[in-house]
Order: sequence, then C-alpha cells, then structure tokens
Amino acid sequence: KYFLTELPGLAQWQYGLLQAYILPKAYWGPIVDKALKAADPVKELLAHDPLGSEPVAGPWVVQRWEKGAFITHLPNKYYAFKGDANTFYKNGAFMIENKKTGVKWTTGDAKGDVKLQVVEGPYVDQLRFRILQNQNAAVLSLMKGEVDFILNSLGLQRGFQEQLKKTPNIATIENSVNGFRYMGFNLGRYPFGIKEFRQAVATLIDREYITERVLQGVAFAQYSVVPPGNAYWFNSDVKMWGKGMTRSQRITEAVKLLKSAGFSWEVEPQVDLEKDKVLKRGKVLIMPDGKKMPSFEFMVMTAGYDPLRYTFGLNIGTWMQEIGIPCEVVPSEFNVVLSKTDERDYDAFLLGWSLSLYPDHMHWFFHSSQAPAGGFNSTQYVNPEFDKLSESFLAEPDLVKAREKAFKMQEMLAEDLPYIVLFDTPLIEAYRSDRLEFPYTKVLSGIQYFGGLTSTVKVKK
Repeated sequence: KYFLTELPGLAQWQYGLLQAYILPKAYWGPIVDKALKAADPVKELLAHDPLGSEPVAGPWVVQRWEKGAFITHLPNKYYAFKGDANTFYKNGAFMIENKKTGVKWTTGDAKGDVKLQVVEGPYVDQLRFRILQNQNAAVLSLMKGEVDFILNSLGLQRGFQEQLKKTPNIATIENSVNGFRYMGFNLGRYPFGIKEFRQAVATLIDREYITERVLQGVAFAQYSVVPPGNAYWFNSDVKMWGKGMTRSQRITEAVKLLKSAGFSWEVEPQVDLEKDKVLKRGKVLIMPDGKKMPSFEFMVMTAGYDPLRYTFGLNIGTWMQEIGIPCEVVPSEFNVVLSKTDERDYDAFLLGWSLSLYPDHMHWFFHSSQAPAGGFNSTQYVNPEFDKLSESFLAEPDLVKAREKAFKMQEMLAEDLPYIVLFDTPLIEAYRSDRLEFPYTKVLSGIQYFGGLTSTVKVKK
C-alpha cells in the first residue's frame, strides 16, 4: 500500500508509481521471502527460473527456451487487452475502446479526423526470438528470410542500411532516439570544477565537423541533455558553445574563457582569424592557483566497442592539446569506465545514456544528493539553485508548468556543463516487407524500444 500525504507531481505519480509493475503476491511472495534470506538477494531473484509457472499478464507466454539459441512464445489466451482499439485523433485526443469487454476511456475531445488506430492482438500463432552472435549474422539471416525483423537496442550499423536498401523485400527505417553521448569531468578534482574550464573545452569541440565530415553523417550533433527527438520537452534555445565558429574562432574564445577564470600559459596559443590558421600551439597551462596543470586521463570507449565515441574522444583530445590542455586519451573497456565513474576515481570520460520520455533524468543525473559514490550524479555537480528547481520539477503536477521548469533546467545545465553533450545516432532497423506489416514505423527510439511491436504486427498472407 502507498499512502500519499500531499499532491504528487507528474514524475512521482503519472510517470512514477502509476507505471510501476503490479505482480501477483501469491506467486512472488514466497520467492521474494526466500531471496531476502540469501547472501545476495538480487542474485537469488535473478536466478529464479519462471518458465512454465509464472503468471503472465502480457500478450505472450513462453513455450520453450533454449538458452543461447532461441525462445519460442505462444499467445496468452487470457491477455486482457486483446481487441483494444487505440485511436489517436489529429486534435490530440485519444480513446481506448474494446467492444467485446465493454472498456472505453477517452482523454480530450475524441472526435474528428483520426491520425492512427492500432488494435491490440496478437495476430500470429507463434513468436520466436533467435539469438544471433553479431549484426553480420543477423543481417545475413534477414536477407535469407530466416528471420523477419532484427531486434537490437542500438539499431543497425549504417553500412548494413546501405546494403539492405539494395535487397528486394526488405525495408529499412530510421528514427530519432531518446538519448545522447556526452563528455564528463570529475568536478571534485581541480581544475575541472571551474565552470569556465568546461565551457572552454565545450567551445573547442566541433561536433558538426566530426558528425558530418569525419563520420559522414552517421551521427548528428547534440547540445542539450534532453534530445530533440523528445520534442515536447526539448529546449532548442539552450546555449550551444562554439556552434558555427571556425577553428581559430573556437581557440580564441576558449582562451578568452580560460583567462577570465585566471588561467595563463607559458606559451599562449595564437591564431590568424582571417586565414583560420593556428600560428602557435599553447604550451604549459598555468592554473588559477599558480601551478602548472598536470596531465589528466580522458577515458573513451575502445574502437571495437564504439568507433563513434572513440573518434570523438581522439578529436577532443587533439583539440585540448592544441591549446595546451594536457590530456591523455585512454581507450578503455566499457565496464572499466562504469566502475571508475561509479567510484568517482577518474578525471574525464565519454559515455552515453538512453532515456525515459519524462525528463526526470535531469534531477537524478545532476541533483547533489546523487553526487556521492554510487549515485547517478557521476560528475559530482553541486548547485543549490539547480537542486531547488529540480525538486520543484519532480513535485510539479501541472504539465505546462513542468515543461517551463524543464526548459529552465536545460538552460542551467547548458551553462554550467556538468555534461558536455556531444552527439547521438539515428536508430536504424530493418524487416522483411514481404512478410510483416507494422501498424506504424515512425516512432521515437524505433520499433525496438517497444519490443518489436509483437502484439500488433501482422504477417502478410
């Protein structure tokens, strides 16, 4: 039972408790009680095998599971939402109606032109997930007709999209994503906690040059901690450090920012603005405390794990070194980066996030309560004004007011730069167009985000 003592905000209620999973106590109660007595309760729960015994509320029940090979599902004959007609109107209204069960619910003025209607299934008599080792194997299986859709949380690599476009009976789709890749500094270590230092680094980074010229359009530049694909919550007016500047203009502005915070050089960078040329590289950066800045480690993904983040990391390192910021780019394994950032044992890093629709991640990533080791605030950003605003945002029950606060939070974060947001990639997917018919394919974060739309997809006869 939950007892609310005051009006909850959208993040706490509509996008919080109301979206919590409700599990049958009769089944899970004894299992949880047993797990709580174990040395590692979480490990004990994850080791539980529910096959054939767990009550299921969704559209599918597991028929067979060959670990490492495939999982086969059959339709759940007790699925409560089968036959639900979900109607989206052009005026923004929405209606759910099931004439068989008598369920009907609307929000807004549910009349007029219909934008989309999706009727809940399932429409197929069996669903099989084949587990393949890599994208090469998955694409080959799709081309041979051995699978109908490739389910991958990161989507397909751009090269496969070009290959599949030329293959008959295969459709490729491309969607915006709700996430971002970013650079973070350990604000608890000097001089990374100096805002102007982070602003100078952000100014040096030519996102458009990397995404459009180096990566040939595989990725797109981003500047805000709320992605543009999440349109209602995205603030397009946040500060975009260095955007549109030439290389020499970026260096000039970065030097200006560093000087304003008390930095200096033994050899100051010099540029020719007219010819956009670097005349002299910066050497030996002196920090505001009068000491020479020591070299620091900048952890990036290995080229094998994520060539895009690796490429960004190398370029950022080069640009910092060009003005005398002494850094060493260190390609690192993903788990190593996670461990070090979680323990706050790092200088700088490059990681990424996939996000929920409601942007309460801004609170969890940047509120001071999350700054200690193990919390989500891995850069250890502390700003009492932001804390107050983010707490107010979590508690806000009005959608319009919540949006205004979310916009203000984005502006503050774009100014203070606890994260330097860099880029993301569109999510590319492919399916057999001669076999499958999806109710829609244009959706934030792609079809994969909704598990492949398995309860509404139809197989062509």
